[in-house]
Amino acid sequence: MKAKILKITSSEVDDGSLESFRPEDPTCFGLNLELAITTNDEQQDGWDLFKLFVCSPSWIEHVYWKHRPDHFVVGRHYLFVPEYDWPRIKSYLHEVIEGLEEVSWEKLAQSIGCIAGWEFEDYTELVSSSPSDNDP
Repeated sequence: MKAKILKITSSEVDDGSLESFRPEDPTCFGLNLELAITTNDEQQDGWDLFKLFVCSPSWIEHVYWKHRPDHFVVGRHYLFVPEYDWPRIKSYLHEVIEGLEEVSWEKLAQSIGCIAGWEFEDYTELVSSSPSDNDP
């Protein structure tokens, strides 16, 4: 089973078009992306949401280190790029994510989760229980 990206969007882009979006400074930007991902399995219905933050190193420097040079930044679910070049970013995400292959959707989603945060990553099913007659 392989991953298939259906759509990549950002709620931070006014018209939703990442192709036409131009940051003020392409070498100093940060942007949240939402990826709708399914599989190449025709039996699989629907898609899951994955989130990723793409930014330039100069954005990290500007936002985090300008005022606090001793501040550390953890890079989980970050994609660091030298500049905003949507065709290259999109191509990279398709190549890396659609190159993943696993035996089940759960395993595939976990592998994708190493790149982008999966909406069900920390999900635990709530088990309801009915009170027993012995409870006070």
